[in-house]
Amino acid sequence: MEDRLYEGRYIGSIEKMLSLTSTTPTGKKTLDLHQYHLFENTSWLQKLLAALPKDLSELNLNGNADSTSPNWYGTFDLAQSLSVLPENLVALDLSGNHLSSLRVFKLVKMLKVLPENLVTLSLNDNNLYRISADDLVMIFKALPKNLVFLDIGNNYFSQFCVEDLIKIVQCLIEKNISPLNLSKDDLRPLTAASLAELLKNLPEKITSVNLSGYHLYRYTSQELAKILSALPPHVTFIDLSNNYLGYQSIDKLQEILAAIPATVKIVNLEKNHLFTKKTISERNELLQSLPGDIKDRQRFIIKNNGESDFARTLLPMVLLARQFHETGAGLPFDIIKIILSFLYEGPTARKTEQIDQMITDRPEKERLQNAVVEAVDRYLNQNRIKRGVNSFFNWCWNGYFEIEQDARSFRDKIIKTPTYEQVHNEINRFLSNQMTCRCYPTLLSFLREALNKKDEDEPCDYLTLK
Repeated sequence: MEDRLYEGRYIGSIEKMLSLTSTTPTGKKTLDLHQYHLFENTSWLQKLLAALPKDLSELNLNGNADSTSPNWYGTFDLAQSLSVLPENLVALDLSGNHLSSLRVFKLVKMLKVLPENLVTLSLNDNNLYRISADDLVMIFKALPKNLVFLDIGNNYFSQFCVEDLIKIVQCLIEKNISPLNLSKDDLRPLTAASLAELLKNLPEKITSVNLSGYHLYRYTSQELAKILSALPPHVTFIDLSNNYLGYQSIDKLQEILAAIPATVKIVNLEKNHLFTKKTISERNELLQSLPGDIKDRQRFIIKNNGESDFARTLLPMVLLARQFHETGAGLPFDIIKIILSFLYEGPTARKTEQIDQMITDRPEKERLQNAVVEAVDRYLNQNRIKRGVNSFFNWCWNGYFEIEQDARSFRDKIIKTPTYEQVHNEINRFLSNQMTCRCYPTLLSFLREALNKKDEDEPCDYLTLK
């Protein structure tokens, strides 16, 4: 077989290249020919590609172009070489090949000759920002009709204005290429307003957005909330991993996460240092700050954040305990306690008591807190309506202003109370206080009503309170 030389250096024969073919455990044949300087001689490369196994599934041609070589701009014809690729090839990597230095018509021709069955194509790290948006649209229209995944990361798309980015994305969506990968596109120079506008105008076929490693910590919490709130309803997955969000305060992190629309079903928060160098109480406070109830919080992926094995295991164990209680399909509480006792880092004498509290008390505590918030907010809203009839001075004179302040203080205190037992005791004190009965009859009525809004099968401790 014919040998391959590059600048007088022996690269290998076609036979040697083909010997690098490997088979994955699933039976797919793959060939890795990255950085072999193959994009020099059209006829030699064509012979190599023509000799590839007909059942080859994946081919890596990363980093095979030399932009300083006169052949790259002159005699070498990449389209002619790629025209003989196996028909059954489903994945092709052309990343790092200086493709932006080729003429537009050559790139269009190259994409048109790729196998029709190609599903995955990587054009990563090709400085595509040097090509105008209109020309990129023309190039992308030549992509194989069955292509689903296109990696165009690390191409400095920040050089395009928002309108051009939307134009490029729209073109890809029309080709049924749905995943949008912004993680390596170096879009960091975009302002919060520009990024929010881009997300807001994403075409309907885009269901996932990747902002991993996007340096989101550079934005303020208010800017991040604005960006994430712009996600349209058709986006159901967002990757926010590797963004150092753990360095935000818990209040700011809660503001950021609360801005994510409920239509986003999965939020990846991995590798954000959320639990790094935090005490157990700080970790618990952070977990409790996640928006929604315990079931809603399942959409947040928070593993690999410097947490302990216990922290990683706690939420799934809580869900299994509740499932067993409700349907009998989970795990018994006693077994879950044994499992967690091996992982919990604490004094032996306190382990059982603290695990009991974590598993059984937290959902009930949250229900009580939500009931108080609902009742106080309802009370304050009713008072706002009354205030429209009475003058502000009469309102203050009658003492309603101070009563409202007391109601707000009670609500805020309940929200910040850490344990179920303490919340329970605070509510009991409030309901049984004689001064409360005289000054807050309407609030008491609203509170009892909210507390009694439990599942019909579940007893309520507050039904008999007077």
